[in-house]
Amino acid sequence: MLTDPKLRSQVDALWDKFWTGGLTNPLDAIEQFSYLLFLKRLDDRENAAERQAKRKGTTYQAQAWAERDRSLENEMRWGGGLRRRKRKE
Repeated sequence: MLTDPKLRSQVDALWDKFWTGGLTNPLDAIEQFSYLLFLKRLDDRENAAERQAKRKGTTYQAQAWAERDRSLENEMRWGGGLRRRKRKE
């Protein structure tokens, strides 16, 4: 039960976005929301590791891109291309 009015309004707004996007099954919406939270948390950890490496004066290579095409790294980061792509749509 959501008792905080601010949290409740945020959850309602998110549900409305899912609904208008075609996700009418609550289980599908929960799955999508969980994945978005996972991606955001992963990016937060990458940002923290980057800041720590910068403070130490070392270079940082993102773990998620260590063995993949690094040219997509910024595009696939939460604060990079994912956010810009959403704004364009």
